This record gives sequence, C-alpha cells and structure tokens, in this order.
Amino acid sequence: NLLFGILGLIFGICFVFLIPANINPNLFYVFFGGFLAVSAMFLPGISGAFILFIMGLYEFIIKSVKDLDLIVLNVFFVGAILGAASISRVVAFLFLKDRCKTLYFLLGFVIGALSIPLKRIIQPMNIFDIIVIVLLVILSMTSVLMINKKKRLYDDNKKRN
Repeated sequence: NLLFGILGLIFGICFVFLIPANINPNLFYVFFGGFLAVSAMFLPGISGAFILFIMGLYEFIIKSVKDLDLIVLNVFFVGAILGAASISRVVAFLFLKDRCKTLYFLLGFVIGALSIPLKRIIQPMNIFDIIVIVLLVILSMTSVLMINKKKRLYDDNKKRN
C-alpha cells in the first residue's frame, strides 16, 4: 500500500514541472481537453481548469463561451461527457479491484499535487515569510491536536459517568 502512496505522490509532484502549452487548438484537441479536464475533476487534488491551463485551452474555452462558439462548446461538452463516463468506470473498477491501494494512490496524489500551489507560494518568499509560515503551521497543528485531545478526554469522562 505504501508503494502505491509513493507512486501517487510522485505522479502528483510531476504536475509541478508541466509548462503550459502554446498551441492553436483544433476540434480534436478541444475534445481531448474536455475529456481530460472533466476526468481530473473526478480525482482529488487536481482541477479541470488547471488541466485546461496546462493544455493551453483555458483562455480558448473561456473565449468560446464568451463568443458562444457552439461548435467548440459542443465538441468540448461531448469530450467532457465521455471523460466523466470513462473515469467514473475506471475509478469504480479500481475500488472494486483493491480499494485500499486505490485510496493510498489517491492520497499520495493529493499530497503530491499540493506542490503545485506551494511552488507558486514559496518562489517570491524571503526567510522571514518562511519562518512565519512554519510557525503558523506548527500553531495550527498544535491547536488541532489539543482540541482532539480535549474531545477524547471529554468522551472518556462521559463514558465513565
């Protein structure tokens, strides 16, 4: 299970290194973009808009919505419907095959995908900002642990009485 978690983590981290495409999209590419974007929305940790951005389709689709380009929008919509149908079946199959390994992979993927916003947050920082963030993370984790401990003590006392 740990191996699947590590594989998901590596897969999620790989998204940091993707560079947005600069292309002139055709209808097949729009279809494929709709397929992938909606598929990504079924998986935790990555957004469909991010997939469109990486593929160089985000602004193109937004412009197509604004201009009511029905041909592009219908092709995108058909790709989205087929993507949703496909990914839902794949995830359902993987859950039936081995739920635990699938969940470990998805957990690793979510944690790895967190590197995408972290990359953008950390780049313009100085040491003071990093120290403040680390202190806030420690404070947040300590608060959650203390609240959880108090809740357990409360629950234990309630069971005894």
